[in-house]
Amino acid sequence: MIHNTNNSDEVFKQLGGSFMTHLWEGVLDEKNERSQKLAFILFMLILAYAGVEVVKVSFRKGFGRKGVHKPRLALSVLAFLAIAGYCIGFYLEPRNIEDYLTLGTYSSFLYTAVFFGIFSIYLLIKGLKTSDEVIDQYYRGRSTWLGFLIDRGWSPAKVQDVAEPLTMLIIGAALLPVNILLGAPLMFCAVSYWLHFGLEWFLGRGELSSKLSNEGHDYSRKGSFSKVIN
Repeated sequence: MIHNTNNSDEVFKQLGGSFMTHLWEGVLDEKNERSQKLAFILFMLILAYAGVEVVKVSFRKGFGRKGVHKPRLALSVLAFLAIAGYCIGFYLEPRNIEDYLTLGTYSSFLYTAVFFGIFSIYLLIKGLKTSDEVIDQYYRGRSTWLGFLIDRGWSPAKVQDVAEPLTMLIIGAALLPVNILLGAPLMFCAVSYWLHFGLEWFLGRGELSSKLSNEGHDYSRKGSFSKVIN
């Protein structure tokens, strides 16, 4: 069994280190606008990485021990809980209500808080579940919610890389009229998955094929994060 180097994790670590450096510089020198702006940009890039885990955990199960990046999942959950706290805070103590109503109705802030509170618990429970029966510890899960597409001729890779993020994007867009804070984060996670996939292909430097087990059936997909199993 040959494992390809996980360049994605290295990039994530570098982003985290650069973020802390520029954040600290911005705190020490409030006039250092460059470091403050760079810290914000790096933070958004880190969130983009974190959004990948949301898509994976939402639609799949049966992950290998290292199939879910726990720090990125935790970061996503913290972001969702922050949104939930912000929304419930406004609902309990509304202020500048005219400005906030551009995001959604007053009651929609309560719905948003409840949704992200429950969704965060769901992500944690599923994300921490792993299977020791899969062929590879890095196995990134078996599609469940959209698994029926595989029976209709879709490859598992196409379901995971196209159908799953597209479904989350559509759900997020449908929830936007209810409250922007309800739909936009889900759309962000979907887009971040595709950005991550593009980076995976780029870092792979070519046509790297890998075989993963999917309920006993081998299938191929490209990318530097996948593991080559011989």
